Amino acid sequence: MWKRMHTDRTRGLLLTGLKAAGSAAVAIAVASAIHLQFSATAGIIAILSLMGTKRETMKVALGRLMAYGAALLIAFVCFSLFGDGLLAFGIYLFVFASLCYACSWGYATAMISVLISHFMGTGGMTWTQVGNESLLFLIGTTCGILTNLHLHPDERRLDALLRQADEQMRTALRALAEASDARSPLILLGETLRQADEWAAKNAENSLTDAPTREIHYINMRRQQRRILLQVTQDAQKVQGHPPQEAEVRALIGRIFAEYDRENDCTSLLSALHGLLAEMQRQPLPATRGEFEDRALLYVLLRRMEDFLLLKREFYEAYGFENSQQLEYES
Repeated sequence: MWKRMHTDRTRGLLLTGLKAAGSAAVAIAVASAIHLQFSATAGIIAILSLMGTKRETMKVALGRLMAYGAALLIAFVCFSLFGDGLLAFGIYLFVFASLCYACSWGYATAMISVLISHFMGTGGMTWTQVGNESLLFLIGTTCGILTNLHLHPDERRLDALLRQADEQMRTALRALAEASDARSPLILLGETLRQADEWAAKNAENSLTDAPTREIHYINMRRQQRRILLQVTQDAQKVQGHPPQEAEVRALIGRIFAEYDRENDCTSLLSALHGLLAEMQRQPLPATRGEFEDRALLYVLLRRMEDFLLLKREFYEAYGFENSQQLEYES
């Protein structure tokens, strides 16, 4: 696993470097082809426009566009009142930086100020100069956005993590059914779900639709089920004797292990669980305190497993089997 993570990291670093070099080269080439001044600035803007995800790229680009419009207005006032020297640029920086701080445009301050600095010592802002800087901004930003359009949800990696989580969940259920320790697979499950959550969030940011939220809800459902199984494990360890109902409860958990897949809406499993609860309620009261405590623990354990199954059924009702098929992993 660590070798794969190292390979993914290396691949990511190489891809980032290639994107930066490629987008900058294209932006400079385009700016030079139409004979813009300071054409290298377009390359710098392209590099600064490369964000980690599609949504972040679009959000930052929109923010910079609004900041650029405000910067032109502030610069026009400052250069008109104080000339085109250092004093005017200093006043512009103070006002514009304050505005960026107030509007959470901090990522735009340096890049746009470089464009505005091109107006210094030129005799004032002319339409030709404004057009030149605006085209540099447009070319650089567009190249950065287009470079990031290739980003897409890494469904294969997320799918592998979710399959691993499903297997660990089943391992824990089997351990409970066989009266063995379920804590180890549940600990591993927690780490797998953490990684899956990170990938699902990243995939959601690389999609301009809301589809990836289904995976996030699935992971949250599994995380809640894991917490329930941890509680069930603790309850099972507290049972001191060997009441006859224990075998029936473990048999039910074994059935959940065998039948709990993506096509199962848990209706039959919930029916079996409710039947077992009703049967336990009809049985005679325990004769000793120890038997009473064991029976009570088994009853609580069954109620927890009911919550476990209800979580799955709620997910099934919200997304249905057809949607879950698109995920291509068992649930």
